[in-house]
Amino acid sequence: MLNRMKFRQTKTHRTIAGILCLMFSLILLGTNAAAQSLSQSDQDSIYDNTVWYKPSIGAISQTSFCLGGPGGSGPLYGPAFPQVPDTAALSAAIANYISKAVPSSPLAAYSDTFVGLGLKDNVNPVMVVAMAQKETSLGTAGYGTPSGGYNITNVRPNGTFAQYGSYTQGIDATYQNLLSGLYLGPPASDTTISQVITRWAPPSDNNDTSGYIQFVGSIMKIILGSLSNLPSDVTSDTCSSGGQLSGAVDSGTDAQLAQKLLNYQSTGQYHCDNSGDCVDLQKMVKGQSLAGSSGCMVQSLDPRVLQMLLYLIEVGNFKIGTFAMCGDHGFDSLSGHSGGLAVDISTVNGASLGVPVPQAGVEGTKLDQFLNNLPVAIQLDQQISYGYGGQYYKPMADLQQFNGSLCTSACVSDYGASIEQQHTNHIHAGFK
Repeated sequence: MLNRMKFRQTKTHRTIAGILCLMFSLILLGTNAAAQSLSQSDQDSIYDNTVWYKPSIGAISQTSFCLGGPGGSGPLYGPAFPQVPDTAALSAAIANYISKAVPSSPLAAYSDTFVGLGLKDNVNPVMVVAMAQKETSLGTAGYGTPSGGYNITNVRPNGTFAQYGSYTQGIDATYQNLLSGLYLGPPASDTTISQVITRWAPPSDNNDTSGYIQFVGSIMKIILGSLSNLPSDVTSDTCSSGGQLSGAVDSGTDAQLAQKLLNYQSTGQYHCDNSGDCVDLQKMVKGQSLAGSSGCMVQSLDPRVLQMLLYLIEVGNFKIGTFAMCGDHGFDSLSGHSGGLAVDISTVNGASLGVPVPQAGVEGTKLDQFLNNLPVAIQLDQQISYGYGGQYYKPMADLQQFNGSLCTSACVSDYGASIEQQHTNHIHAGFK
């Protein structure tokens, strides 16, 4: 039996949907031509609208999206986050489309939310926008309105239309629904728009599934097609360091923090890529000193190192692998690994930063963006990240920090060229 976290129309709802569909068709006839011939000012607004965004999600774990870097690795017209050169441009294109297709829609102001959550969850935000237009005229009709519960895609988790407290929550609920086992998550693991929509609005529920698929495809072509003239070098990230994320920073003794991190091994959210890291953590749990092993000169790790790793897992929803803490790193200085003040992160969401594959760059950039904006209590002083797979990668290098501030091109002089070259297979995160 299908999980009821999907769209099912009532007869009345189908009648309304039919009327809306006619309205949408009329809108699209006027919109398609405009989208195919964007004015220069429209194009400039897309190219230049690189923004900092920090959503308030209420009860949902809050996160932050630093838009402007490269997108995902999925096909342009697939359900995974597409491989686009600039996520800020994608956000601007979505806002531009919504404001023209349904001028009264409040969702144009949430384009960064669509893109940020899509990037985090590896879901194509343009598909979600199209679904929201099909279901609730982009939040202006039915259950998509504030009085209807901000349910922009008519999600029915328990057979009834869900109610949310904001549009951000309604957007996030759509992504979480798509990540369920019916669609993008196992065992379904759909890989095409057709598969997703066929499950979302199946013919067995008296849906015009074929028409729905065509509708979503047409919207995706309009929005993504507007990105076709983007310059190939639009990959820089213009976010500023210093914006702080929200979310609880773990407290407790060194032993408790170390044990909590070790516990995440069983869930796959943490892994000791170098077994020496687990040795360090186990010693801390037992109250044993780390000093004397390799270049380690301290009793235990600075608690901020563990708090930061736990924050990545618990608030950032990252899966992290580390390669060097203190006892398994050669002597550097008391302001680095030897002083228990740093950790090397070598795997992000299953992608090894030591392997020269595009996904490593995507995941590494996501983590670098997140590390740029940690809460004050665990804000990094050192962030050395020069690339992945043994090669320089500008989007990651541009997100490096020195003394708590972005250093971009100055990083080479700040850290030294040889140090930078050593950080093309892991991200060094440190404190002072």
